[in-house]
Formats: sequence, structure tokens, C-alpha cells
Amino acid sequence: MTDAQIEMAVRTQSSAFIDWMKYNDANADGRDLLYSDFPMHYIYVKNRGWHMRKKGHTIGRLPVAVPRQGEHFYLRSLLTVKRGARSYRDLYTVDG
Repeated sequence: MTDAQIEMAVRTQSSAFIDWMKYNDANADGRDLLYSDFPMHYIYVKNRGWHMRKKGHTIGRLPVAVPRQGEHFYLRSLLTVKRGARSYRDLYTVDG
């Protein structure tokens, strides 16, 4: 792989979490929800992102993390209190 291919792969990498931030950046309607509450109102379609849920309800869950997991633990902690993050910088911003 060339450097350009690697850079493109990293840039296009996606997950439910990253797509949640992209959705919040593009749309204001879900910014008042926590990450764990988002699946109650939206459905995640892999490779297509989050879309408004049309029927039924579900429960969102965050995997358990312990302090020795470092970054995973602290990210989970931030996601339980920060609503509608649009970027990693939003997660680290306090009162603003």
C-alpha cells in the first residue's frame, strides 16, 4: 500500500461512534441526546450511517470499561455525560 492509500483508508474508516459525530455535525435534531440514547430514535446502517427510526424502539448500550483500559474507560465516561458531540474536540470541551 502506498502512503496515499493508507491515508485514504484511515480517512474513510467509519464506525457507529464516528458516524454519530458526523450525524450531529450535519443535523441539529439529535444533538440533545447522549450516545447511548441515540439508538432509541435512530437506526445505524453500516456503511450508510444513522437514519431516523421509523418504527419500534430499542435500548442503546455502551460496553463496560474499567479504569485500566485507559482511553476506552475515559471515552465511555465522557459519552455518558456529553450530548451531541460533533468531534473529539467537543468531547474534551467543558461548559462550551
